[in-house]
Amino acid sequence: MKLDTRFKRAWVRRLALAFLVLLAVWGLSWLVLPGVLKQQLETRLTAQLGRNVSVGQVDFKPWSLELTLQQLEVAHATDASAQLAIKRLYIDMELQSLLRLAPVADAIQVESPQLHLRYLGNGHYDVDDVLARLNQAPRAAPSQPLGFALYNLALSQGQVTLEDAAAGQVHQLTGLTIKLPFLSNLDSQRTVQVQPQLAFKLNGSQFDSAAQGTPFAADRKTDLHVKLQNLNLSPYLAYWPATLPLRLSSAVLDADLKLAFAQTPHTSLRLSGQVTASQVRLTEPRAGAAAGQQLLAFEALDVQLDDVRPLERKLQLGHVTWRKPQLTLQRNAHGVLNWQTLLAATQPHQNAMQNRAGNPEDKRATGQKDKNLPVWSMAVAQLDMQDGSVHWQDATTPKPAQLTLQALQFSAHQLHWPVQQAMPFEGSAQLETATLHLKGQATDVAADLTGQLTDVPLSLAQAYLAGLLTPELKGVLNAKLGLHWQAAKSAQEPMQLTLQLPLLTLDQLVLAQKAVKGPLASLKQLQLAQLNLDWSHKTATLGQLRLTQPKATLARLADGRFMFEDWLQPLSRHPQAASQGPDQPWQWAVNDLRVTQGGFNVSDAALPTPVTLTLADVALQGNNFSSQGRNPARWQVSARLHHGATNPGYLSGRGTLGLKPLTLQADVTAQRLPLHALQPYLASVLKVEVLRADASFKGRVNVAQQPQGWALQLHGDTQLEEVRVDTLARTEPYTPAEVLLSWKDLQLTGLDLSLPPAAAPRVDVAQTVLRDFYAKLSLSETGHLNLQDVWVGGTDADASAPHAAPEIHVGPVSLIGGRVDFTDRFIKPNYSARLSELTGRLSA
Repeated sequence: MKLDTRFKRAWVRRLALAFLVLLAVWGLSWLVLPGVLKQQLETRLTAQLGRNVSVGQVDFKPWSLELTLQQLEVAHATDASAQLAIKRLYIDMELQSLLRLAPVADAIQVESPQLHLRYLGNGHYDVDDVLARLNQAPRAAPSQPLGFALYNLALSQGQVTLEDAAAGQVHQLTGLTIKLPFLSNLDSQRTVQVQPQLAFKLNGSQFDSAAQGTPFAADRKTDLHVKLQNLNLSPYLAYWPATLPLRLSSAVLDADLKLAFAQTPHTSLRLSGQVTASQVRLTEPRAGAAAGQQLLAFEALDVQLDDVRPLERKLQLGHVTWRKPQLTLQRNAHGVLNWQTLLAATQPHQNAMQNRAGNPEDKRATGQKDKNLPVWSMAVAQLDMQDGSVHWQDATTPKPAQLTLQALQFSAHQLHWPVQQAMPFEGSAQLETATLHLKGQATDVAADLTGQLTDVPLSLAQAYLAGLLTPELKGVLNAKLGLHWQAAKSAQEPMQLTLQLPLLTLDQLVLAQKAVKGPLASLKQLQLAQLNLDWSHKTATLGQLRLTQPKATLARLADGRFMFEDWLQPLSRHPQAASQGPDQPWQWAVNDLRVTQGGFNVSDAALPTPVTLTLADVALQGNNFSSQGRNPARWQVSARLHHGATNPGYLSGRGTLGLKPLTLQADVTAQRLPLHALQPYLASVLKVEVLRADASFKGRVNVAQQPQGWALQLHGDTQLEEVRVDTLARTEPYTPAEVLLSWKDLQLTGLDLSLPPAAAPRVDVAQTVLRDFYAKLSLSETGHLNLQDVWVGGTDADASAPHAAPEIHVGPVSLIGGRVDFTDRFIKPNYSARLSELTGRLSA
């Protein structure tokens, strides 16, 4: 019993002694270690970094293994101010660190770290000396990684300031927070999930993230959530590469992303979430500080990432929305687009990259494909463009053209690359008062679309028409259209391109010129229906062509030029492309043609006496016109002719028209056509004045183009009414004009006129009736009959003509109520007679 008591007392004394020793060690550590650590940290870090390092205060609690450093500072290289300052560093170690021979910490906290950096330009910073010292430190031999288990890692209220001396800008990262509840690579804890967090504010833009994963497990599975709010890129635009064809002037980024990483056994990286770029403005690059012209800008671009796998080269996007894009397109006087010029500037760099393609070491830099890598694939569930606009400027026209396409809407679904199925799409736009709607589907080798143009003013194209037409063309276009495109499959199956126009109308067409009062030409409506243009086979088929109320003035000016010659601009302003040799001509067909309520004023001022005619109520109808000419086209036409104060004449006809060869067959009805309107054209042939002659005809006319020339055949009944022919007045000696011939009615019944191309003309008249006629005949002192002066050049000139004499056959001629005044000055004494009430019948 006493032995046990002594034994227990010995153990108590030993434990007390050990406790006293431990208290002494703790006390010594608490008193001595902080000073030693402070001195060692300042000395060793100063020597290693080459910068003055200071520690404000060190606090160590040996009984709990807690270490606290206050005011840890690393000075600048040029002055004593702090480049790195940490307000407080707290480390709480566990006693099991001694048992495991690995650091185990309950908490590591870094409070208010502040780092000041200065960018000196050309890739140099004011910490280059520190980095150089660290790179010169001897590397330890490879060994087994040190095990660790860290709990409650936290960095709070961090701040980084970057002064860019080259750009004159200051960037600030504030509110830096890093939290890691647990991280360990010990075997027993490799599969424990860690959940780190990173958050900060960069130049006023908030960034936040959260993650969970097992970075030291075999599969390295990690899930990361990153959130970026309102990141304004303006402070970083000075670092935009100068070699890029565009310059970024402004942009704001927002992102909410999830990243999943795993290695089972192949590396897998998946990205999903939402990315938004807003207030983006791209401009033309310019030297100096001046901003270039805006080329592309948009309010926002929202991209939904459903499943993006960059390592597998797969992009699967959800909804992509492009809001209010503004595109500027310019063409200079040489016909070059501004975007062509910008992209051409990058060509030397691309050529250099291609020249390096032969070097195996440069395979990655040149983008040369690795046969082991899969082909990139992309899928977009839906693409929407909202309220877009395109600004077009063209300096190739005589007056620069400026057009703005507004309210541009576009929507597409199920986009795939490589293409798996047809992509349906729909779009609309507005051009001033005009609207455009499109709808269809497309692949990389085929496309089908339908569209509608509504209320398109032709004045929009005035800048381009001005290069062709001097007058201004006005009107409104409406159209429905369809387009089919098929890529070429082989040399035997070339590309197909077909344009269908179910309906196209041009309303209120007016061709006007400022210097001329009233329109030069007008058309109430032009309508095309069922137009089909096939570029592959060069065929054009038109179902219906309607022209309503066409009106124009067809005039020849005093100098012999036609009025439309002044309308057209000289062709020298529009050089044609060099000839590429003979090409297959287009084949065309018009199934139905109609012209209604036409009106034309015809005038010719190139003659001594101007000619004027008016055609009113012009109507034309035709069917089956074709360039092939296999079947003749059928047509009919009618019009009223006005000249002066006389009653209007009437002309109508119907028949067929063949094009190969050219043939015309017509049944013609003409009533009281004013032939006297054509008197000025006969001035070079007749030395008389036709004051009045109304012609009527009813019969058939055949015209044919033959190898020897033109052939004309005419058969029917002809009538000339109210004819009056006067002699010409003379000044020296003065002789007044007198009536030479006149009659009320001349009827030629059964008139047959044949004008073969290589034979003498033939005229057959079955019966002739002349009513109420008058003729004045006189024989001069020299025996010259006045009728010999009717033709310019006289009978001798006619006799010397090289043409074969016509063959004329005239049937019975009836004279009713005629009168002839005859004067003979050739015989002496002179003789005159007046024969009246001449009535009779003459037979050949």
